[in-house]
Formats: sequence, C-alpha cells, structure tokens
Amino acid sequence: MNTILWSFVCAGTFLAACSSGSTSSSQPDASLADGPAQPQQDSASPAADQPQASPDVVLSDGNAVPVPDVGKRDSAAAPEAFGGDTATQPEASRTDGPAPPDVRTNDAVTDTKPSDTNVAETGATGLTFAIDIAKGPTRQYQPPAQPAPVSPYIYGMNGFGTLVPMKTKFGLIRDGGDMATDYNWTNNYYNAGADYCYQQRTSGDRIDLAGKLMATTGDSVVTAHAKSEAFLASIPIADYVASSYDNNGVWTNCGSDPDTVGCSNNNSTVRANVNNFPYAPSAAFVANRAAKGAAFCLCGPTDTACTGCKVSTDPVYQDEFVNFLKVKFASDPAPVFLSLDNEPNYWESTHPEIWQNVYSGQTCGGGKVTYDDIVGRNKAFAAAAKGAWPAAKVFGPIAVGDGLVYAHSYAQDLRWPTEFLDYYLQQMHQASVAAGAALLDVLDIHYYTVGSKDADCVQYPRMFWDPNYTELSASAADAVDFGWDGNSDGKGPYFDNHWYPRQMIPRLQKKIAAVYSDASLPVPGVSFSEYDAGCETTIGGGVAEADLLGIFGREGVFAATAWPLQSLAGNFLLAGFDLFRNYDGNGAAVGDVAVQANTSDNKSTSVYAFTHSDAAAAVDVVAINKKTTAQTVTIQFASAPALSSATLYQLAGKTAAVAGVTGAAPAVSCAGGTCTLTYAMPAMSATTIVLR
Repeated sequence: MNTILWSFVCAGTFLAACSSGSTSSSQPDASLADGPAQPQQDSASPAADQPQASPDVVLSDGNAVPVPDVGKRDSAAAPEAFGGDTATQPEASRTDGPAPPDVRTNDAVTDTKPSDTNVAETGATGLTFAIDIAKGPTRQYQPPAQPAPVSPYIYGMNGFGTLVPMKTKFGLIRDGGDMATDYNWTNNYYNAGADYCYQQRTSGDRIDLAGKLMATTGDSVVTAHAKSEAFLASIPIADYVASSYDNNGVWTNCGSDPDTVGCSNNNSTVRANVNNFPYAPSAAFVANRAAKGAAFCLCGPTDTACTGCKVSTDPVYQDEFVNFLKVKFASDPAPVFLSLDNEPNYWESTHPEIWQNVYSGQTCGGGKVTYDDIVGRNKAFAAAAKGAWPAAKVFGPIAVGDGLVYAHSYAQDLRWPTEFLDYYLQQMHQASVAAGAALLDVLDIHYYTVGSKDADCVQYPRMFWDPNYTELSASAADAVDFGWDGNSDGKGPYFDNHWYPRQMIPRLQKKIAAVYSDASLPVPGVSFSEYDAGCETTIGGGVAEADLLGIFGREGVFAATAWPLQSLAGNFLLAGFDLFRNYDGNGAAVGDVAVQANTSDNKSTSVYAFTHSDAAAAVDVVAINKKTTAQTVTIQFASAPALSSATLYQLAGKTAAVAGVTGAAPAVSCAGGTCTLTYAMPAMSATTIVLR
C-alpha cells in the first residue's frame, strides 16, 4: 500500500513536490513532550524501507474490495456511509491518515508526564492501576484538576446502513465519504468519483429532497434522532454537484486505475470509463454555490403536493440545504452537525470529474489543491451555513494524510513554509472575527493508523497521545500513517524532523490554542471523523478500538466516528464499542464523567475510569491487557464511594462480542475512602468492570 503511494508521489501527481530546491522549509519542530527521544533516522524512504501491510482486500463474505486509489491510499470494505444505501460501494482507499499534530522546537505541549515505565512485555511485575475519583483525567494538554465530562460524540460511527438499529448507543452517526463531495441534496444524486468508476445515481433509489438523510430505515438523520443519536451531515463545497444523470456502470468493470483510463485534459467529454462519462462542466453536473441570497424554499422540484416555493436546482445552494435541515430537525433533542465536505486535499485524484480542469496545463489526475482552494471554500460555505442555522456546529477542514501539512500543493504553495493546518486555523479565526461569530466549531481530520498484526494494532493508539512512543521509529511511523517521509523540497524528511513522536490529539489542541488564545471566540474542539487501527477480524482490533475510545474521552476529544475497513459481521472494532456503550447487551453504558486513571505500564496495559453525573456511587473501569499472556493487576481507588461489588464484561479470544464474565467476581475491599481489588486480566483482552 505504501509502496503504491510512494510510486505515486514521485512518479505522478507529486513529481514537482518530490524534486529538490523549493521555498525554505518551515520552522523546525522538536516534540510536544518534555525531552522525547530523538527520531531514529532510516537510510531508505519509509515506504520502501518499512512498508505496512495493507488491510485485507476481500470481505469476509467474499466480496472483493476495490483497489486502493493511490491518491488516498485507503481501502474500505463496508458500504459507503450513506444512510440506508447499502447498494452503494464503500469509499475506497483507506490507509493514510492526517499528518500528526505540530511539534515545534522547544515548544512542549505535555503538561503532565505519563506514568509510562516502558516495562518490557515479558518482565512486568507489580502491575497497578491507580484511580482517583476526585481528580481529573491525566490529559497530555491542559489536564483538568477536576473530573471532566466525556463528550458522547466520541462514540461515533460512519453510517453503513445497519448501525442505528443495533442496541449499541452510538453517540454520533456520520454521513460522509468520497460520495459526499458531489452529492446533490435537491435530487438525491451522487457521483462516486474515481473510487467507483464515476458511478452516478440516486442514493437508495430516492429522488426526494435530501432523500438519504430523510429515510426511515438505515442510518439517516431520522433514524439516528429517533434513537437520540447525533448526526454529522456533509456539505459539498466544490464547484459542481451531480445532476440527474445516470452512470450506473459497475465499478469492477473499470480496471485498476479508473481515474486515468483514457483520460485527457480538455473541457469536453472525457473517456474516463466504460460509459465514457462526461467530466464537468457537462450535462452530468450542475453548479454548486454557498449562499442563495434570496428566500429559502422547502419544496422539491417534482413535489406537486408541496405548497410554497421550490428549491433552486441549478445552481444548488448549500445554505438552502442547511435551512432544510434546520426546519426538519432543529427541534429534535439530538443535534445535527455540519461537515465541510470530505478530504478536499485529495480531490484531484478522487474527484477529477469535477476538479481536473481547475488548473490549466495539468494532466488528468495530476492537478493540485492549494491552501486557498480549501480555505476559501471553507470560509464561504461555513459563513453561508451559519447564516442559515447559526446554532449548528461546523466541522472543517476534513483533511487527511499529508494534507494537514501540505494541502495538495506541497512546498510549491504560496503559503509555505506555514503548514496548511496552521494557515487554515489562522484564516478561519480571522474570518470568524470579521463575521462576529464562530465559523469553525470543530477542527475535524481523518487519521488512519491501520495495522495488520495484533501486536502492532494494540500499540498504534499511542500515536494519538504518547510522547514516549518511540519504539516505533520515525520512518516506521511515516509508513503507518502518511506513507512517505514528507520531503517535498529536498531538505529532508519533514515528518520525521517535525512531527515525531506523533501525539496527534495534544498537537491539534495546541495548534488550536495558539490561534484561539484571545478569548474572542469559542475554542474549537477536536474531531476524527474517520479513523481505524486495523485488525478488525482479530482481538487486536477490539483492544485497539477500546483503547482509542478511552483515549478520546480522557484527552477531551469532541467527536470521533470510526470507519471500518472490513465487513461489520464479526467485527472486533464494532465489539470494542460495546465495552463502553452496550456492555450488558441491553444498551448499558459506562459513566459520562472521566476521572484520573493511571497504569504503571502503558506499553502493555491501559486503564480508563468513569463516574456517572446522575449516580454518585457508580464507578466504571475499562481495563486493557495488550500482552499475549494474562496479567494480574491491583486496582486502587482513592476518594472512592463505599464500593461493594464488581460485575465484569469482557472482550477476549476469537469471538467478536462482549460477554459477561462467569464465576466468582473479584472482591472489593474499602476502608477510609480507599478501595482495592485484584483482577487477573486474560491475554489480550479488554474488560468493563462495573462497580457499585
């Protein structure tokens, strides 16, 4: 997978970026931690030196997964995240994630040192979990002194048509993916782009306004809200959306590289696939605009029963779409959030049908996406959305992989050596001040740390936070998330020198705080609307997902929606959610307040503890063993209520399901506000301990 990416980087679209001699590089970054180990420099490129195994390319039901698009390098194997439209293929290419947060020289972000003893896996002794019910979680950036609420939106999933009916209490359902970029809410059409041979059709065979979101089955706003689950809807921000033009060729007929088959750089019909699909501008697309500048309407173009004015269909206006959502759903208890499109930094490869001719002289599939291409559209569409629905939270920029640093123009961008994400935050802050209201509520990115072996998958969640995660060399980390070392100007491996160790969450929080430091605007939250740690068909995937959910709660993340890469049947990632949101099989959930919980060995274990805002005497613990052998741990509770019983629910072994633990439960002893229990954690497992 990364070998594919590296060939793409230095042989095609990124050719100029791979050459030496450009503008000066950005300021050096050292680390977010206090005195981290120096990066281990490898002589070869990460993609060639330490390629990461790709996720399986065949689903458990035998369906082939599309070949990963080299522009995005991620390989999905579940239906596309469109409510109820299970016939639609998934968003392709899923192996790269956003670049890790910024680490500037002598710019420490870690306010608290982790309790990491780096005990070797075979030699841990005296393992302890220390929990203090009266103290806040041990965050890496600005740890709270007091227990802190956990955002329910971190327990989110991308909608695949079957999630809402489950007993699991997901906090957030997302409608997104590459098929969101061309989506036309006025006719319910989308174009799948290069992922699926530019298939263009209706979502779920509906032609009503926002049909995929209005469905009464599947994963729609209607069904999610009926279960009190929030919804993240996508707003297209590119220049075109799909017209009522059908191109229903099956993606498997397109070959391995559909976005370049017979491709030419002209403004007429492009022989892109078996159906000779016409790229924009053409009859297959209509113009997409941010603001209507006139009264909003609510009647569909073919709806004869609706009284009132009809929505505009050419151009299509996104503020009219947002107003439609407001009218339909603003009174519901669960919110609707608004996402500014999907992975715009890869439009040139995922959506050449609407982006290929933006820059003259570019070959098809060889275009660029500059900082201002993304920022300008984010400003305009966020302002329009807020004008239509001021209370709705806006997520942006939804960048992925090296796009956090470079957009898709690399060191040639006019804004370089400022990293893209820094520029984006600065510009959105300035635009918000000028508008007199926040245009960006949540900084949202995609970050994939996909492993193929349990031993790797259970460690990769540390890339989200751990300043001491240096067992993974700098170039090996590149191979896990970015697929290359970031040397876009011939001045050395940028990611190795500036973004190592990764510490994704505290890095993003620090970037936000550096810009939103004047208290003139609310500080945006952090979101990962696509992520995956891999190993979904084995226990390592469940352990990794449980660890990530605990990390998101402890570190103060606002929202997160996983994107599974394998079939949902027998999926350990999905089972990992149940440890937090359905541990008893009937929707029971851990507490909504995070308290301090530390382990004496965070290489081989993790621990997370919660209390309930509505039940002072209830405590829940999620205990994780990353080793392939059992470990016995002593769990100590300070400032504890008089706990007397422990009930255990466990994910372990070869079955992707949480089950109650039979036999005698660990005894809980309490005296003077301190409680203790000893628990033998099974090999590679995650356990929810319910204490009352």
